[in-house]
Amino acid sequence: MSSGEKPQYFRELKRKIAENPLTPRIIVAAASFLLILVITGNHFAHPTRPKLEAGVVATEDYRAPFDVVYEDTLATEKAREDATESVTPIFKLSEDITSKITGNFQDFFTALNDYAVEIPEIPTQAEISRRTGGESTDGEQEAPVSREDYENEAVSDLLNRLDRTLAISRQLVNPVSPEDLRKLLSMEPETRAQLRDVMDRSIREQIISVFYESDLDRVLRALRESILSKAREANISTDNALLAANIAGYFIQPNAVVDEAATQAAKRVARENTPVVTGTVRENEIVMRKGDVVNLRHLDILDALGLLSERRETNVLPMILLFALIMGAGFGMNITHAVTVKGSHLKDFRYYLLLYLVFTIAYLSSFLFIRLTLSPEIGRGDTGVILASLPIIGAAVLFSHYIGRIAALIMSTLLAVLITLAAGDSSVLLPALIPSVAASILVSFDCPKPQMIRAIVLLPLFWAAGVLAQSFTAGIELNVFITKPWFFLYGIAPAPAAMILAAYLLDGAFNFPTSSRLREFDNQDHPLLRKLQLEAPGTWHHSMMISLISEAACQAVGGNSVLVRVASMYHDIGKTKRPEFFIENQRSGVNVHDKYSPWLSKIIVESHVRDGIAMARAHGLPEELIDLIPQHHGTSLILSLIHI
Repeated sequence: MSSGEKPQYFRELKRKIAENPLTPRIIVAAASFLLILVITGNHFAHPTRPKLEAGVVATEDYRAPFDVVYEDTLATEKAREDATESVTPIFKLSEDITSKITGNFQDFFTALNDYAVEIPEIPTQAEISRRTGGESTDGEQEAPVSREDYENEAVSDLLNRLDRTLAISRQLVNPVSPEDLRKLLSMEPETRAQLRDVMDRSIREQIISVFYESDLDRVLRALRESILSKAREANISTDNALLAANIAGYFIQPNAVVDEAATQAAKRVARENTPVVTGTVRENEIVMRKGDVVNLRHLDILDALGLLSERRETNVLPMILLFALIMGAGFGMNITHAVTVKGSHLKDFRYYLLLYLVFTIAYLSSFLFIRLTLSPEIGRGDTGVILASLPIIGAAVLFSHYIGRIAALIMSTLLAVLITLAAGDSSVLLPALIPSVAASILVSFDCPKPQMIRAIVLLPLFWAAGVLAQSFTAGIELNVFITKPWFFLYGIAPAPAAMILAAYLLDGAFNFPTSSRLREFDNQDHPLLRKLQLEAPGTWHHSMMISLISEAACQAVGGNSVLVRVASMYHDIGKTKRPEFFIENQRSGVNVHDKYSPWLSKIIVESHVRDGIAMARAHGLPEELIDLIPQHHGTSLILSLIHI
């Protein structure tokens, strides 16, 4: 294709698209599709409310939509912590402490025996005096050291050496006193060995059982009695036995340690057995006010009420694709029905436009109710279910009345499925679907208003059946009909009036030739008919006769007799502009055409068609009535003027 041919090609393509009857239908369907998809996609991508967390500031008031019992997480955790803290630690025998006690005892006597051989022989007092007496540095005479002091000094020196070797002061609870050590060092090795054996056996008897700090006095008394008993059996003197009991006591210390595993297990059991602390919030009670800092109690209550937003980011794309696929399939079925089905009302663009207008409004209304259902003021209660289903039921009534049952079934089912996907909750499906199907069956195309009212009055029964059916699958509370009798009438009672009002407004807005709309023009008091009767009585009589004849003919062939009868009444209203030019109105016998040329008479006679169309449109007659005004003359010659 050359560059010069391209503009011509695109102009021709543009013309074909503009002239194609599918173009406006596709545009309307695409606009509805994109509007719904964008709004719903935003709903999928963003939580209904900002995600609440402890510490943030509430941006709105939160009120309980119904009574609820919630778990108080903070109080429950406090009770569990108290139960855990109340568990008494479980102790066990410490092998390390037991080994330490016996080890310290053995190390002590081993070192003691090694140092015992180094005890110096105590000199006589005369020798001590000679060694320690004499003149001091200042010229004064010093007193000699006593033999007892000399002995104590030697023992203390040995004790210090022993203490440094064993680090006794750091290993024992009460280090051995110098006096007791001196007595041990002054004993005969055999006696010291006997005491060691008695103390060793007595200590081992006492430390094989678990005892605590509080049991220390009792254990020391038992140790003392054991040593005294064994000493008597070994013929050891009472003084030495008491010395042994005193020294053995230095090594005793509590041997109980906490059994961490058993204690933790007991704490876990106590924690698990602690009952959950619950609280109650009544309907309409303020849970949290705007500006309050969110705490754990608020989150517990809102979670129980279902008012905490859920993150949906991970499922956004698959959900939007599924939503678009289902909606696209439904829209495609309607476009196919409009193009291929003979006699489809959707071939008239007005009906097609009405279909998508009602569909879009019904979806957005239900969607709005779903959003309100998730709001703090309404919540996920029974009210939300009925509010979300009402626009779908109303749309089914209008679909069936204006377009037909097939379109009503397709579009109302599509609405119910899409709203269920948008809500993320199947609770709305059957309460919307069952009465919508019933409405599609009960309401026929272009039915009289009384029939529509009777059908709408029956819809609450089908809605109740939908709620009952849904209760078995989604857990809707059945006692709502008992606890809230107003609930049944909350949305259903205004429905007949709302549907009649909607039908009346749509009839006028789209100028549909419905039965009720035609009856408004089937009235002799209509200004056009009154004008015809007064100014062109012959034409009026002619029109009335034609209306009766055409009505009978349509009834015989099954046509729209009401439409044809009313159209016949208005088909010659253009003659009221020049009534004397038409023979049925020439009562005096004078034919005005005799004064004019045939050509001018032809123009005047033909003008009543154009005049009639203009008058009909000025008075808002439906296009279907206006179409019959030019059709009743056809396109053949006006023979009456040819023979003039």
